[in-house]
Amino acid sequence: MLASGDPYPVEILRRQARYQVRVIVEEIPAPIQTDARHGWVEVDTNRTFLALCHVLPNGNPHASATIGDPRLFDVRSTQRDALGGQLASETVQWAKDRGAGLVVEDLRFVHDRHVSAKFNRVTHQFTYRALLTAVERQATREGVPLRKVKPGSGLLLDCPVR
Repeated sequence: MLASGDPYPVEILRRQARYQVRVIVEEIPAPIQTDARHGWVEVDTNRTFLALCHVLPNGNPHASATIGDPRLFDVRSTQRDALGGQLASETVQWAKDRGAGLVVEDLRFVHDRHVSAKFNRVTHQFTYRALLTAVERQATREGVPLRKVKPGSGLLLDCPVR
């Protein structure tokens, strides 16, 4: 982008007597490299791992895996972001190896008074949305199609194949 001579947006922020420069770059999505004839990989998000299940077009589960790190819930936010990026990369690669697209739950947790304090604390400490956004970003970069479904409506909760 810089070598082409095209203009690009730059933000200069001043915070606490320090300057921060942000260069905004738009990524061009990779062409789709998988085919729906190979099925879909369903991704179930948990607090320390992602459960993956490869489902064939006829609806039968074919393979499953668990990708995660037990430290994911206990580390600092910067380390959590790095671990989330690694999980996203492994998830997309697992789907890509099978030639399948990804199906993820469209999770939105609202912190309100209608749920318990423990639930609010758990969802605040690790944002499921951040992990799913990382998976979506990685899938776009590597040309793997991704579909979002309502929570509980389209995913197999128990994938018996190991």
